Amino acid sequence: MKYVVALREPPLAALWVSQVLSGVGDQLYMLAAMWIAVQRFGNQAGYVAAAIGIGKITFGLLGGIIADRFDRRRVMVVSDIIRFLAVAPLPIIAYFGTIHLWHLVVTGALMGAFGAFFDPALQASLPSITRSQNALEAMTGLMDLTQRLARAIGPSLTGVLVAIMPITQFFTIEALSFLISAITILMLGSAQLTWDSEKKTVAPYNSVQDLFRDLADGFNYAAKDKALTYCLISLALQAGLWGIAFTVGIPILVKQSFGDNVANYGYLVAAYGVGSVLGNVLCANLHVRSTWLNVFAGDALCGLGFLLIALSNSMQAAALGSVLAAIGGAAGDLLLLNLIMKEVPSNLLGKQMSLRMMTLSGGYAVGLIVAAALFKIASACTVIAWCGGLMVLTCAYGAIRFANYKKA
Repeated sequence: MKYVVALREPPLAALWVSQVLSGVGDQLYMLAAMWIAVQRFGNQAGYVAAAIGIGKITFGLLGGIIADRFDRRRVMVVSDIIRFLAVAPLPIIAYFGTIHLWHLVVTGALMGAFGAFFDPALQASLPSITRSQNALEAMTGLMDLTQRLARAIGPSLTGVLVAIMPITQFFTIEALSFLISAITILMLGSAQLTWDSEKKTVAPYNSVQDLFRDLADGFNYAAKDKALTYCLISLALQAGLWGIAFTVGIPILVKQSFGDNVANYGYLVAAYGVGSVLGNVLCANLHVRSTWLNVFAGDALCGLGFLLIALSNSMQAAALGSVLAAIGGAAGDLLLLNLIMKEVPSNLLGKQMSLRMMTLSGGYAVGLIVAAALFKIASACTVIAWCGGLMVLTCAYGAIRFANYKKA
């Protein structure tokens, strides 16, 4: 199996495990936050998830610049500690009083903002902490797998966890996961992993213009590549549609059609997580080529999965649609990441990762804001079907337009 190349090295394995645990915490946090928000605030629940996206948009490109100019390990540790401090008060507030909408919005914004620093720093570190191209590809796949594996593990524990603790204690698990991540990265110092092999060759800023020039570099590189430009536009749209259909649509669908049961919500989210893991592992181990055609084909399958969910009249059929959507989304994401890792120069890698993240977060946030209005005028099944159809159409155009594209 391809991922064994990286997991044979204990420091890389420890880093990956810490990120899986952090990812499980993220899933439990989002599940608890969205369920509480849907139950107490109805259609306004989308604002809770949107806050995370807005935080990532606001600090997206700045996070990439920081990743390319400063000690990436230190950036990650500080980001984890601040996110720990942001989430830790929520279970205390719930114990002594009531969690209000603004509590969830502010916490989400802080998590998104410091995630915008952590994520590009981690991704841009991969070339320096791995010793070969095979190990780099394995770690790229593994890090993409973390959230997908977490999406399978976290929600599947929902039924057991809610039987032994209040759902607000999911926030405690999330806070502890950030602490574990910070401690692990601190322990994996330069003696074990080389975090910044090419850093510190950049000149310090002499003016605000230097900062804006650095920001522009990320946009300019993407603008010169027509396929990457369209892919970023498509990513924004896909992320928005995904947020509407999955983040907001699935809990509302469960409430409207499947018994208003949090365990059923966790079941569908877990099914998506299983599909994500399958998509990632199959794509990596079947050696699917990283081409623009395959990227768009994977994302189109994601849209078809949402169409199946919308047409389902049973939990089993909806779960199958969730699995198919996840397989397609995972394959498209991993193939795109591999293209970026191979083609982008190392001094621009952090910026491109941030640009990708900011694009995703921006589309996701806009989608969640729009969701509140959409679910007022149509049922969950109808809205999810609209989203799935638009995803398929967008990807079909990209696949046709860039099937044989080569950068000039």
